Amino acid sequence: MSVNKILIKGGHVIDPSKGRNAKADLLVEGNEIAAIGDHLSVEGAEVIDAAGCTVTPGFVDLHVHLREPGFEYKEDIASGTRAAARGGFTSVVCMPNTSPVIDDETGVRFVLDRAARDGVVRVYPAGAVTKGQKGQEIAEMGLMARAGARMFSDDGLPVISARVMSTALTYSTMFGVPISTHEEDPSLAGDGAVNFGRISTLMGLPGMPEEAETIFTASVMPARRSLSTLKARPPWIFPRSKTMGQWFHLKTTKVALLVTDGPKFSSALVVNHLV
Repeated sequence: MSVNKILIKGGHVIDPSKGRNAKADLLVEGNEIAAIGDHLSVEGAEVIDAAGCTVTPGFVDLHVHLREPGFEYKEDIASGTRAAARGGFTSVVCMPNTSPVIDDETGVRFVLDRAARDGVVRVYPAGAVTKGQKGQEIAEMGLMARAGARMFSDDGLPVISARVMSTALTYSTMFGVPISTHEEDPSLAGDGAVNFGRISTLMGLPGMPEEAETIFTASVMPARRSLSTLKARPPWIFPRSKTMGQWFHLKTTKVALLVTDGPKFSSALVVNHLV
């Protein structure tokens, strides 16, 4: 049985696993990278001229919306994974804000089964932190983790209760699956469209005060710190930091936790929201 061969010539190859960051040729045989080197030549291979291009491993997107089940008129696993592949993403984590919400093992298995049937990239479902994403009762985190959930998140809905979040973080640590949280107090954020300040006032736009993020983060951070003695410490992900105050708060806390060998967390700073 012949194996399809593709030779990518002259691209700038970046391979973090091998420390490679230089111009090279890359040979793909079937679904595997067979060789990386200079001036490769393979008879019968399809040749792609990658001069001026960067060749990297597939990207991973930790926050996508595939909308299935329930909102297929917006997106579905088939179309969403093809869009991901088109952009160079070979693995995606899909959020649970579907209909019904992915808050049990049945929902997780549905996404995995549908991805195996219709998807063209790896799909890792995120299970909801709370039942129905209502922030009141912990979802079946253990069963979802066993079924294949790779992250827990209530997506754009914050878990306001420190007690509920503390319990969720405990379970997250036990099962070795990270939590991604929406760090925002809705009673302070209101219907804000941009950060509160001079620009929001001049443009007549409703603003969200910095405290909407920092107060929420400060209220739940002690719960994460209390887990610092446990051996399993999956990262706690803050995906939408929108203010410099929030970023400095996280940076300061992270340094303190590292000094005490505390739990890890990461944050994405949303630069376009810093106006």
